[in-house]
Amino acid sequence: VLAPDMELPPIEWQTPEGVAAPVDGAPADPGTCRSTWVGAFRGWVADQSGRPVPEAKAQACIIVEPGGMLLCLRPADADETGVYTINVPENGACMSSVAMRVLKPGTGLATIYCVEDPAARVGGDQIIRTADPYVVYPTDAAAVPAGADLNAPSTITYQDGLEVEVVPGRVFTTSATIQAARARAIDPTDRGLCFLQGQPTPDRLYAFWPEAAIDGPGAPFKVPNDGGLAAGAQVDLFVLGGLECALEDGTHIPEGEWYNFGTGTVSADGAYIVNDAGSELPCFSWFGLKAR
Repeated sequence: VLAPDMELPPIEWQTPEGVAAPVDGAPADPGTCRSTWVGAFRGWVADQSGRPVPEAKAQACIIVEPGGMLLCLRPADADETGVYTINVPENGACMSSVAMRVLKPGTGLATIYCVEDPAARVGGDQIIRTADPYVVYPTDAAAVPAGADLNAPSTITYQDGLEVEVVPGRVFTTSATIQAARARAIDPTDRGLCFLQGQPTPDRLYAFWPEAAIDGPGAPFKVPNDGGLAAGAQVDLFVLGGLECALEDGTHIPEGEWYNFGTGTVSADGAYIVNDAGSELPCFSWFGLKAR
């Protein structure tokens, strides 16, 4: 992962030629699908600067019809131009919805989810091709107490002053430990934030790495009140749903959904925005807030 002062300047998105190339092995519609038949997904992955990300992984999480079952396919690797191809098995090709999950494990690039409407996106060849990239954003190392008790609360302090209190033994991730925690404040108007399309633009937006589940109660947190909201002002809190994200009662937050999980209030001294009781962070994914 590049340090912030070493990151490359942004360039225009240049869709690789491979996105339009033929796809071999995609199953054909037998004519019995009453939803949308998609035989393959083809697209590309870029970093925040707009450059391709080789060896990134793209995974399609499909709602299969009939029945509405969630099926997450095996992730596909991006080639040297950032292009990936996901061939859909015949038993998953009749679908009503799909969320794309894109990541590059072990790099500190935040996992992103993007919901696609198959009926609106599929081409005449029954393939969904994505000309704009799925964008993975860099994150910055956080201060994590060394030797923290796995069963006691511990505060992670991120570089811009965001603080999250976790019990390390209740944080579960498939790619790294919580001791490797990273995050970054992202400009909520930046290109590539597919999950915000059609949503009110948040006032603050954070990308966490690694993607992680929290078992039981969520994590209390506080955010510096850099926007100068008045003491006692309320904000709405949002999180990006994903494979690792559920509420305290076990309710899964669907992949790619920008979910309003609660509220926060500006502290009496005006210094921080603090989550209200029952509005703890449900998982480590993407997190945002918006003043009421």
